[in-house]
Amino acid sequence: MPIVDHNAIEDVEVFKGVFSRQLLNKKFGGSAAITVGELKLQPGASLPMHMHHVEEALTVITGKGTLTLEGESQEIKANTTILAPAGKKHSITNTVPN
Repeated sequence: MPIVDHNAIEDVEVFKGVFSRQLLNKKFGGSAAITVGELKLQPGASLPMHMHHVEEALTVITGKGTLTLEGESQEIKANTTILAPAGKKHSITNTVPN
C-alpha cells in the first residue's frame, strides 16, 4: 500500500496567488483514477473558471471565500465541503482581507 509523504511535495504556483500541491495521483502513490491535492489561495486570489469531466470535491480548511458554480455565487467558509459536478464550470475566490 503506497504512502505519500506530504513534506516531500512542494507547492507550485499555478495562477497568481494560487498554490497547488498534488498529494496523490499517478506520479505520487500510483493512483489510476483519483487525484488528491491541496490548494492555497492568498487573500484576494482566484482560481479561474474551469471544469472537469469528473466530479470534484473541495474541502475548505481555513478562511472564507466565494464559490461560483455555473454563474451562481455562494459564500464558503472553513469546515465545509463543496461538490463541483462533472461538466459544470466553477471558480473560487479567497475573500479574506490582507
